[in-house]
Amino acid sequence: MASVNGEIRLNPQQKEAIEHGTGPLLIIAGAGTGKTTV
Repeated sequence: MASVNGEIRLNPQQKEAIEHGTGPLLIIAGAGTGKTTV
């Protein structure tokens, strides 16, 4: 994930997680993968 001009650029997996509809969603991601930013 990178920031360009203050705009956060998401990879396809991050975008999919953000756009998830209703219901539970399990995110498995290691340290330094941008979980806090997203």
